[in-house]
Amino acid sequence: MFFLDSQEQNSDHLLHEDVADFNRQSPSSPPCANGHRSTISLRTDQGGTFCFLCFSNLVSDPRVPTVHLSYALHQLSIALSEPLFLRTLLSSHVHFLVSPLVHALSSFDDAPIAIQIMDTISLLCSAVESSVGEDFVERISAQLSSGALGWSRRQLHMLHCFGVLMNYENIDTNSHIKDKESLVCQLVEGLQLPSEEIRGEILFVLYKFSALQFIEQNVDGIEVLSSLCPKLLCLSFEALAKTQRDDVRLNCVALLTILAQQGLLANSYTSPVSSMSLDEVDDDPMHTAETCLNVLFAEAIKGPLLSTDSEVQIRTLDLIFHYVSQESISSKQIQVLVEENVADYIFEIMRLSAEHSFRKKLVIGFPSVIQLLHYVGGVPCHPFQIQTLKLISSCISDFPGIASTSQVHEIGLVMKTMLERYYSQEMGLFPDAYAIICSIFVSLMKTPSFAETPDVLTSLQESLRHAILACLRLPEKDSSQISHAVYLLNEVYAYCSAPTSINKTSCIELRHCVIDLCVSHILSWFLANVNEISEEATLGIMETFHSILLQNSDIQVVDFAEILVSADWFSFSFGCLGNFSTDKMKQRVYLMFSSLVDVLHKQKTGSYIRDALPCLPSDPQDLLFLLGQDSSSNQELASCQLAALLIFHTSWIHNDRSHQNKRYQISYSLEAERIVFHLLNEYEWDLGSSDIHLESLKWLFQQEDISKSLTYQIQNISRNNFVGNEMHSVYGDGRQRSLTYWFAKLISEGDNYAATLLVNLLTQLAEKEEKENDVISTLTLMTTVVSISPTASDQLSMHGIGNAIHRLVCGFTNSSLGTSFTTLLLLVFNILASVQPGVLKNDDSWDAVFIKLLNCLSLRETAITQNHDGMVVIGILCLVLYHSSSGALVEASRSIVLNPYLVSAINTVVDVACSKGPALTQCQDESDIGEALAFTLPLYFFSLRSLQIVLAGAVDWQIFFAQSGNLETTLPVICIYCHNLCRLMHFGTPQIKLIASYCLLELLTGLSEQVETKNEQLRCSPNYLKSVKSVLGGLVFYDDVRVATNSALCLSMILRLEDMEGRTEMLKTSSWYRFIAEEMSVSLAMPCSASNTFVNHHKPAVYVTVAMLRLRSKPVWLRTVFDESCVSSMIQNLTGTNISCEIVILFRELMQAQLLSSEQAAKLNRVFQASRQQMQRNGTRDEIVEEQVEQTISSVHDLGDVCSYLVHLMVSNSFGYTSGSETYTKKKKQVLDEMEQFSNLLSTRGNDVTNSTLCKVYTRKTNANRAKS
Repeated sequence: MFFLDSQEQNSDHLLHEDVADFNRQSPSSPPCANGHRSTISLRTDQGGTFCFLCFSNLVSDPRVPTVHLSYALHQLSIALSEPLFLRTLLSSHVHFLVSPLVHALSSFDDAPIAIQIMDTISLLCSAVESSVGEDFVERISAQLSSGALGWSRRQLHMLHCFGVLMNYENIDTNSHIKDKESLVCQLVEGLQLPSEEIRGEILFVLYKFSALQFIEQNVDGIEVLSSLCPKLLCLSFEALAKTQRDDVRLNCVALLTILAQQGLLANSYTSPVSSMSLDEVDDDPMHTAETCLNVLFAEAIKGPLLSTDSEVQIRTLDLIFHYVSQESISSKQIQVLVEENVADYIFEIMRLSAEHSFRKKLVIGFPSVIQLLHYVGGVPCHPFQIQTLKLISSCISDFPGIASTSQVHEIGLVMKTMLERYYSQEMGLFPDAYAIICSIFVSLMKTPSFAETPDVLTSLQESLRHAILACLRLPEKDSSQISHAVYLLNEVYAYCSAPTSINKTSCIELRHCVIDLCVSHILSWFLANVNEISEEATLGIMETFHSILLQNSDIQVVDFAEILVSADWFSFSFGCLGNFSTDKMKQRVYLMFSSLVDVLHKQKTGSYIRDALPCLPSDPQDLLFLLGQDSSSNQELASCQLAALLIFHTSWIHNDRSHQNKRYQISYSLEAERIVFHLLNEYEWDLGSSDIHLESLKWLFQQEDISKSLTYQIQNISRNNFVGNEMHSVYGDGRQRSLTYWFAKLISEGDNYAATLLVNLLTQLAEKEEKENDVISTLTLMTTVVSISPTASDQLSMHGIGNAIHRLVCGFTNSSLGTSFTTLLLLVFNILASVQPGVLKNDDSWDAVFIKLLNCLSLRETAITQNHDGMVVIGILCLVLYHSSSGALVEASRSIVLNPYLVSAINTVVDVACSKGPALTQCQDESDIGEALAFTLPLYFFSLRSLQIVLAGAVDWQIFFAQSGNLETTLPVICIYCHNLCRLMHFGTPQIKLIASYCLLELLTGLSEQVETKNEQLRCSPNYLKSVKSVLGGLVFYDDVRVATNSALCLSMILRLEDMEGRTEMLKTSSWYRFIAEEMSVSLAMPCSASNTFVNHHKPAVYVTVAMLRLRSKPVWLRTVFDESCVSSMIQNLTGTNISCEIVILFRELMQAQLLSSEQAAKLNRVFQASRQQMQRNGTRDEIVEEQVEQTISSVHDLGDVCSYLVHLMVSNSFGYTSGSETYTKKKKQVLDEMEQFSNLLSTRGNDVTNSTLCKVYTRKTNANRAKS
């Protein structure tokens, strides 16, 4: 067929060899591979040979593979593109191609093959010197006339090819159609086929055929058309009325226009109508054939008139024009068009055309419309307000680029003002105007200039807020306005969440504004008024909420989701399904459920709900029913059950009220319990793998049957908590907390096995000597539990934590103390810091633990000064001694105070510190000596407290005031002498001064009680006491009022002890004591200076002054200091807010010392009475005082935490400290009692009765005293 000279016929590639001259066929050219002579073949420019007989045989064979045929056609088209080949072909062999190509076109259904054939035919016919077109027309028309193709896909290709040929002007189509009548008949019959493609091709062929007949005035053709015209019109009208394709409409309208121009539309109505009439009019005998066609014509042209293609509309109008212009048209036919409202369709086209033209002109006048908007927008309910807004909306929506940045800003400000005045009820607004304003804002956001306009988002944010709030305030609950407002809200959120805007600061603020509106206003309004608004508005609000949830990476979205579920969103949504049982509502509700699950659980588990959505029911009762069905063989049911469980689980852990409805509750099943226990005991599961409700967690830990599995879960909790992997939460009491938090609360409550299992786990780890990491993680979990809930210490202790810790401690050796030992020390410290002493009294294991720790400490020579663990052990020993004052851990405390290592180590630390002298001030608390003092001094303080219990009556307190060089005075207990404490108070850092002052206060208190009880004489020398008083006197005005107060109290006790022995002569000439009294009196006498804070600062001086006023031999200069004018000024400055217990005592002692005149005493009594009445009127104030929890250490990560807590414990157990519960009530009671004593003393003064009882300034506060208070 087509091959190179050197190749066989079946070559399958393109020709590529150039040949110099193929103007003539070489007489010596060989035949083709099939033996066909060379005279029926042609050479190509590429050196190949094209055999027409081979080509004819190939394309005529219907069994040939389409790929071979396609290749042959492709090779022919390449050859035809060569001018020489085409010219030679057209002059000699072209007729060899006509029959094969037509035959192939009618034989193959393959569309690509048909297109190749039609392209080839078109190429052959379009050549200038071609005369083959008439042959193609003749053969194709004969095929169509015969009807042999049976209206298949092949017929479509033949029709299309015939139409293409009829378009060529160089082809004499009319003379080469042999049987016009048969052709037209077949074509008309084909209009009844259901294929719109075929009808379109037929209509085009008929249009071209009709045009040829009338142009050439072919009588035979015109007669054929006239005879078939009624049926042709009927079928054409039907085709035009039914089709929705504009190309078919164009062909049909073109055909009808040709017929109308020849008058055949009007004339055909009077001719007999064939049986092919409209079904809808055949049954009505009153309709004539003429009426049928008129009505059919009117109905047929309505579709094209409504087309969106302007060419179709124009051609249809042209058809109508020619139709009504026919000479033979009757008025009745025109009347039918009027009755069928064809005129309305024409007017609508004219209106739209005019409006389009007007809009184009409106672009020019757009600035003027904006100025008009300024005017009508400022007038309430202006009659042209809606029309103006419509013009603005049309311009922006039809021409998005029309508005510049300044115009966008201007329009936004005007509409913002309108909404603002509408919200403030300053002016009314038509509902339509409100809707258009919302629409304009949406259109503005889509304009290119919007993003470039400065401050436009701020204006939009304010407008949005006013639009929403104004809409929600309407009493009639206008659903249409709500829908428009929510539409604007949704579009705004979509704009600021778009990828191009999501990270812009202004868009982030706008997103937060939308969420705030939803949370603060829309949600509560929606929940309350859902029964009064339409489904459309309900869906709109839900869509906005859903859009927010889809941005689940934003932390504010998570908060929004939690707010939704806390508002019982699940039960509310099921209620919406009851109100609107439509597919849209169901889809929206379940999609929101899935997004809520995604946001709240952070695992994308909401996809299970989305997958099962088509099968999920609308009623939650039906969901419960599904859960009770067997889904082992039904995958669809299984997916529904999984979705239902997710929904119920999420709603349950967030306390949705739907679970309080008995209709939605399932009765407790023992069989279900047995199955659950079996699953939990036999299969691996992870309690921390998903969120859980508090009630479920409690229930689990109340089940003894799953203790083994729960122990494993506790170990998992400890491991996750240790490495910081705890991700999931427990929901309860309306709050979301970590699993560890609620586990701690469970232990503190004590009505479950949580504490028992945790202690047993630690015991097992200690017995089996498990990996150190497991021990550390368990100890860390216990420490966390105690930090979260301090009362958990009681439960752990009652369930044997002491035994478990003792096992661990016994497993340690001095050389194998690792990280777990440090963790264990932190746990012990935290337990002792929060446990109740009564819990420890009957547990001997704790004594064994502390004795073991004391032995570990003794084995380390540098334990106090250079070791972190050693410091923590010292802190633990402090707490042991603290609890001993309440009768707990007595044996361990006795071992501590009598431990020779501690005695030696503490003496060493104190000697080193004291030897530094003034250089001690430069030693920071973090230095070795500073850190050692910070721990040894609290240990000494608590040992002094403990001595009264563990060595009751066996301690001689006077030995603490002996010279350290005297070996006979060395005690077998922990001892820091008075003079060494004074050195530390004088040279030490602020923290050391504070701790040492509390220790000295304990020493002097013990000494005072011993001297008074046993009526002893002081054994220390006067010079010894003189040096102590010098240090204490210098600290009375120290910045830290606690140090100053302790110093003043110590000084007062020494003065009292000296007074008992008559050693106070030196006060008469001491300028420093006089300075203390004068400074205090002058300060309190200054006008407006006696504020509550100021008086508190001078309390230390008050204590010293009171001690001097109580002396038997008072200094004479006291009368000079407290003269009449000074005392009167002090009384004048007293108010109800600055009268303290110390101030009342001071004035009482002044009256005892006869330094108050009768008038001053009476005036002072009146001031006290007024203050008492004021306190009684404010008696309810203590009810609103915020509850203050006694400080507990939350976690110990460094030695500073331990030291800070020990100092806090010292302060809270000393004079002058009031806990939170004592903040107001106890102070008031103390002041009232002192006022009462003053009044009683004043009443007996007239009888010359003087109270000579010496009132103690300080009394040691024990743990028992603290418990009572």
